Amino acid sequence: MIKKIFVLIFAMTLVLTGCQKSNTSGLSTPELTILEQTASSFTVSWNVVEGADEYVYTLNGGGENTTAQTIVTYNDLETSIYTLAVKAVNDNAQSEWAQIEVVLVPSSEDGFAVQINAKDVTASTATVEFIPSNNETQYFARVITSAELENLTITTDEQLIQYLYENPNQADYVYTGVQTMNLDKLSPNYEYLAVAFEYLAPEEIKTIYKKTFITLDGTVDHSMTITNLTPDYTGVTFDVTPGNDQEYWYYYCMEKSLYDEFGTDVMIYTYYGLQNLSFEMGYSSGMGEMLQACAMQGPGQVVATGLKHSTEYVAMAFFVDPSSTDPTDIYDWNYVYEEFSTLEPSSDAPVVTIGEPVVVYEGGAYKISINVKVDPSTTTLSYGSAAFSSVEGYYDQIPVEGWSVIKAFFWLKAVSDEQLEQAKSSGGLDFVYEGVEAGDYVFLYEAVNAQGVYTYEGVRVGPSYF
Repeated sequence: MIKKIFVLIFAMTLVLTGCQKSNTSGLSTPELTILEQTASSFTVSWNVVEGADEYVYTLNGGGENTTAQTIVTYNDLETSIYTLAVKAVNDNAQSEWAQIEVVLVPSSEDGFAVQINAKDVTASTATVEFIPSNNETQYFARVITSAELENLTITTDEQLIQYLYENPNQADYVYTGVQTMNLDKLSPNYEYLAVAFEYLAPEEIKTIYKKTFITLDGTVDHSMTITNLTPDYTGVTFDVTPGNDQEYWYYYCMEKSLYDEFGTDVMIYTYYGLQNLSFEMGYSSGMGEMLQACAMQGPGQVVATGLKHSTEYVAMAFFVDPSSTDPTDIYDWNYVYEEFSTLEPSSDAPVVTIGEPVVVYEGGAYKISINVKVDPSTTTLSYGSAAFSSVEGYYDQIPVEGWSVIKAFFWLKAVSDEQLEQAKSSGGLDFVYEGVEAGDYVFLYEAVNAQGVYTYEGVRVGPSYF
């Protein structure tokens, strides 16, 4: 735990009473003033109200106390935000409540500190206060799940800072002054981490302030259903009905083996998967931009494609906030799901024939030409390339297991419909790679038919070709 040293320091305060007003009894509302405050105490006074016998006061809505004085002092307080309420009373009447807010702030040997308080924690909500030692210094403040750090093996403050700074939306979490975050849609019995530090270059950050809290046990009404699941060989359609037509939602299909492996942290990996998918779909800003364009509102039908045949899947649906530009700023880790299996194909895999590569030297570099032919059952043809050094550790497995053992090392891109028809012709399709330096390369081709049956074939163009 980070050690904090509290010193005497005056803080920002906000007087909420406004001008003096009278109620029907004739007793005026007291006017409150902060006389003194330190990092752990404060004194508030008020004017004498004509006709009042005594005054009733409460701190943060707690028990009522009475005094005949016009001053009250609190000592030995923790750094936090306090609301003092006072009213004047006599045997026959009472005034309106007057309120004043007092912010007790921390300090540290470094000259800047942030106190973090987690309050009013329930099974699905919490209030988190970030109280800096001054109102001018910029600081970073964020609430995330502890599971994120565990799954990414982030164990040190340096790693945590680096992780938070890698977020392209980091500037959205920079503040000055007191910040109160009212979080909702949290998961029951789940650990969250509030973190804050002065907003400097990562290597200049001296101290990081952290506060963990765990939501209470409870159940959450998902108010959402998935129905009419209809899988085919490479996709599935299903209907999603949210309980509230104003809520936005999105979906994800995950292989059941992975779903079982991830367990209670499955939503973390769901968001990671959506982030990767968003880039594949061309959203340069990632999942936040994709949700703004694709999130659905009210009942809707999902048409998911690109699945594997003969595979067990889990269809998931969950509420999202499309107004957020940061996909990790989502605290609702609850979801509904249904299991399904894609169909088992009856057709054979497409046939892919790769011709002998032709390498020529021209214009100060090499040009590689590779002719590829596929049979008429092919509906999608994709291609990719990689340095041999990146796949070398698996290359010797290809004669036994096939070219699919190295597919994960390639970013495959589909050819156009016109190019696919050319690849189906007797002359095949020539893939031409120009401006190549002499080296050692591997080229991979993927053919898929209408029932989702895949074929991977490839060729190595090594030093002997140059």
